[in-house]
Amino acid sequence: MKLAQAVETYLCRRQSLGMKLRMEASLLRSFSRHMGDVGLVAINPGDVRPHIDGQHAGSDTWRRKHRIFRHFFKYWVARGKLKSPPLPPDIPKGPPTFIPYIYSRRELRQLLAATRLSQKAGWCSMDARTFRVMLLFLYGTGMRLGEVLTLEWSDVDLKNGIVTVHRMDPYKKRLLPIGHDVRALLRRFLLSPARRKRPRTQVFLTKNGEAITSKSVEISLRRALKHAGIYKGPERRDGTKYRPRIHDLRHTFAVHRLIAWYREGANVLRCLPALAAYLGHINVTSTHWYLTAMTKELRKQVCYRFDYYASGGDEDVTRSPWVFGSSVSFLINHTMTRPESVPLA
Repeated sequence: MKLAQAVETYLCRRQSLGMKLRMEASLLRSFSRHMGDVGLVAINPGDVRPHIDGQHAGSDTWRRKHRIFRHFFKYWVARGKLKSPPLPPDIPKGPPTFIPYIYSRRELRQLLAATRLSQKAGWCSMDARTFRVMLLFLYGTGMRLGEVLTLEWSDVDLKNGIVTVHRMDPYKKRLLPIGHDVRALLRRFLLSPARRKRPRTQVFLTKNGEAITSKSVEISLRRALKHAGIYKGPERRDGTKYRPRIHDLRHTFAVHRLIAWYREGANVLRCLPALAAYLGHINVTSTHWYLTAMTKELRKQVCYRFDYYASGGDEDVTRSPWVFGSSVSFLINHTMTRPESVPLA
């Protein structure tokens, strides 16, 4: 069997199963054109290596290309056209594990205070008030940025404290209970004169009443991080090089919720399914990724719990494990005397 025929047959059969295979088709067809009219059995690892290595390819790209060729050759090994996959044996070391940034409570206050300066320029699409409330809402609910940007006025039930979160699939949605602090914050924002003048579509809008893009939020966050002194590059306070992201507020929400449960004496293992459901995860395994950042405070609480358990304490303690919505209270109550007097702009 010729290589060109093998590539087209493989792609055709995989695509008939509903797979798009864009990168696979591009890579395998490029390899076929380069090799010319050769038989499948005539290919050796030396022929494949240049197409996997590429030009300045990172380890992630290398591994993905290697996986594409491995699946392709194994397909024909299983059908008796090859004895073994002609692949280069050595695989480069993988990239370092990404570590999410967990904002401390002090940094969250600094970040909120920096929204005035970060949105001061006239060309900023969002005003400071909108950006500040968005940051508080993201942290207080643990929602994804895309979910918040598409959140509409009709999705918010301030009377009952329920937010309806829609996913990309129109048949998938979840009801998110929010606490008194988040509800009061959102009510003051939605009923403010400036916000009521804008069309009642998305909850968060630009100065011109248009939808906010995720790119503009990330740009605003970079300016706020700089003004707050949290990140000026090239390294974070934890020694890694990745810039703190807006999505890290979701990680921070999960970690801070876990710390609160430890402090309350709750059975954390029993509470994790509730946290997974609140974050919109199908199972607890997806939630574990949000808890990989072992902060100093979290480590201390874990040690306290272990000491308590080792000394004969009852591990099966559950005190108010389902309360999620009070996450922003420390940002409000620790900065102002009355929550109602918090300046949102």
